Amino acid sequence: MNGVNIEIFLIFQKLQFINSFLTQNIYNFIKNLKDIIMEKFIQNLKLAGGEILDTIPNDWYQAKAKFGVAENGSVFVSDYTKELFLSENVVITLDKNEIYEKMTDIMEKVEDGVFISGPSKTADVESFLVLGAHGPMRLGIYLKG
Repeated sequence: MNGVNIEIFLIFQKLQFINSFLTQNIYNFIKNLKDIIMEKFIQNLKLAGGEILDTIPNDWYQAKAKFGVAENGSVFVSDYTKELFLSENVVITLDKNEIYEKMTDIMEKVEDGVFISGPSKTADVESFLVLGAHGPMRLGIYLKG
């Protein structure tokens, strides 16, 4: 090998190293960002009164969410029926990869459907909190994927 070939080879090795380094850092950044968004989703879901379930209870009404929003802990359900609102306990399955940070991130995905962000509740009557006033008393999210 002559001097020019060695220089080209060394430059190529450096570029491969830089590419590998950047790829790993970008991967770690995206993974950390997804973890942060997931934590925010769970935190806001719990604030709204919902819960994360490890299994799908047999006696709960089941629905599937198209996506979730971390900003407010809500899920979007397009295939909804009266049972979704009349059942005492509802579990909604949600793909972990379909959780977005903000409402503005999903605007183009919204179509006919409803956002759900916890069990139904009201405090209209003498400021007394009532669960299940116009929907389920318990709302669980089962994360898959």
